[in-house]
Amino acid sequence: MASVLSRGFSWLALSCMALAGCGAQFDPPTEVKSLRIMGVQKDKPYAVPGETVSFTMFWQDGSPKVDPDDPSARSVEIGWFGPCINPPYDSYAACGAALAAQQANDDPSDDLVTGSGAKFSLTLPDRSDLLHANQDPKQPDYAVIYVFFAACAGKLGPSQDPTFPAGCYAPSDTSFAHPLGSDDFVAGYSAIYVFGPEHGYRNRNPVIQGWVTQSEYTDDPSVVCLGDECLGSCDEPAAGEPFGECHNAPPLLDGSDQAAVDAYCTEHPHYCVPTCKEDADPIECPKHDVHPSLEQKDNDEPDQITNESYGHSYGEQMWIDYYSSRGAMGSPTKLLNDATAGWNYGWGTAFFAPSTPGVVRVWAAVHDNRGGVSWAGTTLVVR
Repeated sequence: MASVLSRGFSWLALSCMALAGCGAQFDPPTEVKSLRIMGVQKDKPYAVPGETVSFTMFWQDGSPKVDPDDPSARSVEIGWFGPCINPPYDSYAACGAALAAQQANDDPSDDLVTGSGAKFSLTLPDRSDLLHANQDPKQPDYAVIYVFFAACAGKLGPSQDPTFPAGCYAPSDTSFAHPLGSDDFVAGYSAIYVFGPEHGYRNRNPVIQGWVTQSEYTDDPSVVCLGDECLGSCDEPAAGEPFGECHNAPPLLDGSDQAAVDAYCTEHPHYCVPTCKEDADPIECPKHDVHPSLEQKDNDEPDQITNESYGHSYGEQMWIDYYSSRGAMGSPTKLLNDATAGWNYGWGTAFFAPSTPGVVRVWAAVHDNRGGVSWAGTTLVVR
C-alpha cells in the first residue's frame, strides 16, 4: 500500500477519501498541473524478516513554474524516512511523531534510515519479536512496517509539523521560516507487510507489457512502446546532476518545424493526434483510445491469505489510475480485476486532446489491493 498526502495535512484528521490507496475509494487523478507523486513501487510488497526491500518513486512536476526551456532550473528534492515498525493499531498516524523525534535526534534509533532520490532501499529487521499475533485468530502472525517519503520543489529541512519528519522550503529560505505549499510539497507513506518464511506469502507487482494508443489516423490499435521504453529510467544521475523524472523522454520535436512534425507523424502515426479546438471537451472532441498492455495470465494472483484463512477463492482487486500532462482522460480510474467477478476487459480509457499543439505525456498506474503497483506511459505529439 502506498498513499500520497498533500502538504498541510493533519495525520489524524485524514479521511479515507484523502488517500490514494485506501480501500475502494480513489483519489481521482486529473491533469497533472503541480508536483505529483503517482506511485511508489516496492519490489517486495510482501516480505520476510531480514530481506531488503527496494522502493522506486513515480513522480512528475507538472507545475506551471517549470521553465519548458530549462526544466532543471526547478529542482525537486526527494526524501525517505523510516522504518516505523508495528505502530499502535497498525496506524500510520501513530508513526509521525516518533519519526520526527528520531529525525531530530531527540529519540535516536538504530532502525532509522533516511535516503534521497527516486530510489531507496531498506533492510528489514530480523528479530524474534518482529512478528505479532493478528487480532483475527484465523490470520497469520505478521508485522507492518511504514516508510514515509516526500518530494519538495525546493529543499527539505526541519519540520514545523511534529507529526512528520521534514518540511519543504524555497532554496533561498536559509532560516526555514516559510514552508512551501501543496503545489510544491507532496508527502506520503508506503506499507510493507511481513510474514514468516514458512508461509510463502508473496505478492507480485502488476506486469505491464507496453502501452497501446489508437488515434483517428489509424484503423487498429498499436503497441507504441514496450518494457522500459514505456516510462524511461529512474536511475540515479551522474554526480552533480539533478534527479530526473521517471518517464520516457519526449520526441525530439519542439513543434516549430511543421515539416519535421509531419515527417515524424508519418513514420510514427500512433504517437500523433490532432488538436481539438474545444480543448479536451469530452463531448465535442474525438476520443483516442489509450491503455497499458496487460495479460490476465500474468496478473491473475489469488488473495492467498484470505483464501487460506476463510476457505474462499478470491483474487486481487486491481485498478488503473490514468494521468496526462495536458488534455483530459475520459475515465481517470478503471477497474481491472474484481476480487469475485474476475477480469474486466474494458480497462482502457479515452484521451481527449488539448487545443494547443505540442508534446503531451500520458501515464497509467496499475494497482492491486495488496500493495503492488506498476506503471507505464508514453509521449504523444498533438498537432
